[in-house]
Amino acid sequence: MIGAGRFERRIVLALLVCAVIPLGASAWMVDRLIGSAEALATGEGEGRQAAIERARGAYIALFADRKAALKQRGAELARAAPAGPGGLERFLDERLASDGALKFVRVVHEDGSPPIDRTRPGPFQGGEFRELRVDEAALGRRFELTYVTPRAPFREFEELGEIEAGGAGLGILHQRIGGVYRVVFLGGLGLALIAAAGLGLLLARGVTRRVLQLSLATRRVAAGDLEARVAATGRDEIADLGRAFNRMVTELAQSRERIAYLQKIGAWQEVARHLAHEIKNPLTPIQLAVQQLRTSYVPPPQEGEDRYGRTLEEAAEIVGEEIAGLRRMVEEFSAFARLPRVECARVDAGLLVEEWLRGHADFEGRVELAAPAPAPTVNADRLLFRRALHNVVENALQAGATRVWVTVVQVGAQVTFTVEDDGPGVPGELRDRIFDPYVTTKEHGTGLGLAMVKKIVLEHDGTIAVGARAGGGARFTITLPLAPS
Repeated sequence: MIGAGRFERRIVLALLVCAVIPLGASAWMVDRLIGSAEALATGEGEGRQAAIERARGAYIALFADRKAALKQRGAELARAAPAGPGGLERFLDERLASDGALKFVRVVHEDGSPPIDRTRPGPFQGGEFRELRVDEAALGRRFELTYVTPRAPFREFEELGEIEAGGAGLGILHQRIGGVYRVVFLGGLGLALIAAAGLGLLLARGVTRRVLQLSLATRRVAAGDLEARVAATGRDEIADLGRAFNRMVTELAQSRERIAYLQKIGAWQEVARHLAHEIKNPLTPIQLAVQQLRTSYVPPPQEGEDRYGRTLEEAAEIVGEEIAGLRRMVEEFSAFARLPRVECARVDAGLLVEEWLRGHADFEGRVELAAPAPAPTVNADRLLFRRALHNVVENALQAGATRVWVTVVQVGAQVTFTVEDDGPGVPGELRDRIFDPYVTTKEHGTGLGLAMVKKIVLEHDGTIAVGARAGGGARFTITLPLAPS
């Protein structure tokens, strides 16, 4: 289990910062707007309240003046009323007719006489007028007067009270809404931060886990384990880095294998050089000694079977054949020990094989070439690569093949030379060692031909592999990098 690393924590922190800055700025701006709105509402409310108070005072003063004026008029009416009943009724009718505000008059006598009621006829709708009562006493009588006044000022006063109550309620509602909005906004801010942290952790875990896997694989490679690989899935930069890492490790493993093989071949070359020197030196004295025995031998004068002479002749022939075989072996050792350095030049891959094939008429009818025209270009040493190709084809023919097919194709940034034959093939148990020196399937082979082939191919920065042909036989695949344009 790979735990959270510093890189992962930094990614989460960065996402939180990116989420907090705009959300915090938004919260600050919203709070300022709410505060400004509250301040504005408070200011407007205070101004409105002051105006309402002033209007209330004006209405109260207006009502007080109106009531005082009506009370004065009632007092004047009571003092001016005559004492007799008949004159009083006429007086009241005249006053009702002349005073448009007077609606009803009742005179109550203190001596218990029946009260006198007088009402001025007229349309006094309750929705348009309001009654004001005035009581006055004079000369043993009590006058109960009912005046009417337009209801509009009273209605406006009532509406003013409703406006005042509504404004107070609106201010309270505004404060409550502001508080609720702050709570909701802060709750949303908290949820956004939690979501940002969760998303950041999820994204960071996906990135850092692959980075940590890459780090662990790098440590394994540094410790010498070239089998380390990372899972390179996806199309992002981390996946590209993983694929590049895998290619690098593969190339590193191939380079290490190439270097190890070349070092081993170098050691075998030194061995071959010493063997060639040690074998070559006694061959000439042995051959001269045998020739001297043959020339110095004098057969007996008597007639009959010369058994010694026949044995000497047979021995001389056997020694001569073995010396010839040893000389061929010495030549192979010497050729293996004297492999020159590769000197590459740009060359058409198909033309390179075609030139080699034209130089070996003994292969005509047995070797078939298939290559595009023009074929891809490679950087190759013409002499050494032809020699490598010759060794592969000759090895197939010597192993018993009757037909060999050479194919040149381009695959991506590489050029592949495929040599297939219809011979017995390479046994499976020898395929991993077939390119080692002195490993051979031929009875009299030295096992140096394919070792030289692999050395030449590796020095061309290429690869060589052996497998089985589909229809039977062996298939050797040589891959060289495509020459840059």
